[in-house]
Amino acid sequence: WPHKIKGEGHFIALMQKTAEDGSLPENTGFTARYVPRSQKPAKKSFPDEVYAFFEKLHYDIDFSRIEQRGEQIFMLPELGVDKKGLRTLRSGLLLGEIETKRFEPSQAFAMGLFADEYPAVYNMKADDPRTVRYLKCETLELTDHMPEGNVLICVDSHPLGFARVKGGSFKNRYLPGWRMM
Repeated sequence: WPHKIKGEGHFIALMQKTAEDGSLPENTGFTARYVPRSQKPAKKSFPDEVYAFFEKLHYDIDFSRIEQRGEQIFMLPELGVDKKGLRTLRSGLLLGEIETKRFEPSQAFAMGLFADEYPAVYNMKADDPRTVRYLKCETLELTDHMPEGNVLICVDSHPLGFARVKGGSFKNRYLPGWRMM
């Protein structure tokens, strides 16, 4: 009973065993209709800031899987489910948000990257005191020259999040709700 326990949310999933050929067994009462993304229109129009951001990455983005909802940009799964009539909170990976004349990548996107896939990376060691300062959402002073703009902050080559280089320091973009106290 959700109202009788302490918790932050609940998740429910219906799993259905499939036949050996991948089809659903007959007479289950469960129907699902999968819509391959290739059936969706591939020609989409996004703000120039989105295209400019993704051109800098070291892997190809399938724009037929990218969807804009308001100011947020999501990457949808390769194989989608027809959600007609269903209310979903979120479907896909939040890549970032469009802000005034720029695209701000999300924390979720940072966690899904590898260090070599992003062009501007600042790598620290786990025992570096700046690592803890970053996790506390503090501003970090630059020790090396970095171009202005978004930088992927990594610890031992594992992404933690983004920071914005401006005026010789990092403006921390780590999620405040995740910060270390």
